[in-house]
Amino acid sequence: MFKNKKVIIFDMDGTLIDSIGVWNEIDRELIEKIGTVELDEVDIGKQRDTQLAKAKSNDIYLDYCKFLSEKYKSNLLPEEIYKLRVNIADKYRTTMKYKKDADLVLNMLKNNGFILALATTTGKISLDAYNYRNEYMMKKAKIYDIFSVIYSKEDVKNKKPDPEVHYKILEKLDVKPEECLIVEDSLIGVKAAKNAGIEVVAIYDKYSDEDRKEIMEMANYYFENFEEILNKIKEEIMKTGREEGAVEIPHSDTRAPFLTYLPGVAGILFGRILGCNGLLVIYLGRICSILFYLFTMFWFIRLMPFGKPAAFIMAILPMTVQQCGSYSYDSIVIEVAFLYIAVLFGLLYK
Repeated sequence: MFKNKKVIIFDMDGTLIDSIGVWNEIDRELIEKIGTVELDEVDIGKQRDTQLAKAKSNDIYLDYCKFLSEKYKSNLLPEEIYKLRVNIADKYRTTMKYKKDADLVLNMLKNNGFILALATTTGKISLDAYNYRNEYMMKKAKIYDIFSVIYSKEDVKNKKPDPEVHYKILEKLDVKPEECLIVEDSLIGVKAAKNAGIEVVAIYDKYSDEDRKEIMEMANYYFENFEEILNKIKEEIMKTGREEGAVEIPHSDTRAPFLTYLPGVAGILFGRILGCNGLLVIYLGRICSILFYLFTMFWFIRLMPFGKPAAFIMAILPMTVQQCGSYSYDSIVIEVAFLYIAVLFGLLYK
């Protein structure tokens, strides 16, 4: 399955994360807020997928909100419904979780030299939330670190099953279709892969049960869960290793501990307590990181027994300030290193 493959392309919603049911709940809450007629017994997810498939504009979700406005006789404009949907969804974004073993599959593929790409109709605002505000996903596999290439709904004109997003990935990475493998959960996603001429792995998601038979017929490979994919990766990697005379060497987890992200996380939590969302929360995280940096630099300069002007210049170097104001674990490493140097010089001076 992975032989001669260089790039593994993943879908997000329903494939990597258990989000379809969550989005159904979000839309149910949205309809209850905007509607002047009683919510009928409709399959929320199927209704959404049908309308998204029909959408023709660059923003398919705005088209979807227009449909909701008309069907449920709302007094709100589509743009207002869209904004309301974003606000409702915001409280759910920080609770999204990877499907069981999905993060292990991502990390194993990445560690074994595969290039990972993300092709999703998920918007950038959700991806930012998953990467910067969702503590669970940040700890397991940070979106912007694990994927080398990411295309969201804002990056393409034509949605799946149109293969545009996959063509963009092929062009960006300069690879051939036969060098890629796509992992999808839905019939639309499988069709997009087939339309791009790329082999596709289908993984089970209960919200695609209605299309299960057709998905299994069209997909090149089918798995019930990520544990099965994980075992397949191990089997093929070990087989390749045995053929080439390689030996698998156990190694420890090299991911940074959660404490290294604490200043930024504190700012994010503060923003959530204040009821902020979006970019403002991200900026509060950066501000807290910078404040923590200023605090540690104060003590660095104060503890230095000599060369305080030089220590000050080191502390205000643009690259150092930029790094320490980010969400990178390097900021904590830099700050601890400065304090360690100050303590060492203090001991030597005495």
